[in-house]
Amino acid sequence: KAQTIKFLISAFLIAGCASKNENKPKKDEDEKIETAETVVISNYVREYDAKQANRIGAYLSARIARLNYDFDAAATHAIRAYQLDNDKNIFIRDQGIRLALTEQDFDTARDFANAILKEENPKVTPFISLIGIIDALSIKDSKRAVMLYEKYGKKDFNVPVSALVGNAAYESAGAPKKAKTALNMLSKYEIFEFLKRYHKALNHLADKEYDKAYMLLRQTQRYRDPMAARGALIAAWIKQKQGDHSTAASILEKSMRRYPDQFLNAAKEDLKAGRPFFFTPPSTHQEALAEAIYHIGIIYARENDYETALAFFFIADHLAPKQPHINAVIAETYSAIKDFDHASEIFMQLAKLENKILSRDATLNAVFALNSADKFDEAYHFLEEATQKDNSYARYHHALGDLLRSKEDYEQALPHYNKALELSDAKNKKTLWRLY
Repeated sequence: KAQTIKFLISAFLIAGCASKNENKPKKDEDEKIETAETVVISNYVREYDAKQANRIGAYLSARIARLNYDFDAAATHAIRAYQLDNDKNIFIRDQGIRLALTEQDFDTARDFANAILKEENPKVTPFISLIGIIDALSIKDSKRAVMLYEKYGKKDFNVPVSALVGNAAYESAGAPKKAKTALNMLSKYEIFEFLKRYHKALNHLADKEYDKAYMLLRQTQRYRDPMAARGALIAAWIKQKQGDHSTAASILEKSMRRYPDQFLNAAKEDLKAGRPFFFTPPSTHQEALAEAIYHIGIIYARENDYETALAFFFIADHLAPKQPHINAVIAETYSAIKDFDHASEIFMQLAKLENKILSRDATLNAVFALNSADKFDEAYHFLEEATQKDNSYARYHHALGDLLRSKEDYEQALPHYNKALELSDAKNKKTLWRLY
């Protein structure tokens, strides 16, 4: 162990400047990473054997790739380290699970976690037990979910995650008192009071106790929390469902003044058109847990811990697939780490949504991601097709002008800017005039 620590420290010192928040290492950083791997492998070949050297080399490669937000490479190296791990090093295995999740490969993460849990290793990490509990809940094995929570979930666990999965496990097992006790863990910390009320509201919603859910959701509006806009959206949904469109509209208006959120704006459009909202709120306790896990991911994303955020977002997506707000934040997180290929794929799917506000927003985000990934032709044709279908939207013409101007094709850009000026309000006209 001492030798392992010594080799890893020396390698990380050599690879230190490769840990910038870049999507891909520069050439000199590539050389430092290669040097770091050589240090570890050569030392291990001398001290131990080639297989052990390859394992540690793969593990180190995964760590460095993670630091550079290259999760594709990190997942490949981490899984290889896991496969070579005869010593069953719990941290190498935990790494493999986390990185499988960042690649949206829940099946691999689940298989790794369940294999470790089957060994009854006393050093199971919180993340490994979390995946085991989530999998048990997904297949409605409440007995196993409770067993794993009581054995691992209460120890050395992230407090809000422990409270949420404990609550879900006991709810699924028909033990409401224990479920309430688990969720009340959040009361020890004022910072989690919003999350406690929000999750209780979602559980009431799953049980179709709409008045109780609405009361708790309205209480959450006094908190300055990243999920407050989502709480307002669901509260407005309840009022729309109950036929109280006036109150629903008031909730959306007030919330939009505090949180300029695209989903609030989309709901306002649906309400005005007299159609059901574009989304379906949680209707089961599993979907309620997905919503809360998504909230945890938002917290990590705001702290720039994008790897952990993505892992939580993909767990939420596994529990409640194809939710627009979850997919949107996954795409936004990929954009934040400059993984524009993954981001553009998701945004292009979201552009197919029927709600015009969400579709337009996703289209523009997809175009930005495609162009940032050096796919100008694909970005241009995608936007051109969207503009042909929705020719009265000023921002599409503005974006087409920007794309063409970036290629110094001013002659083709000008008609699009003219059209954008024609369609824009006074505020946007000022911005566009500067381009002239």
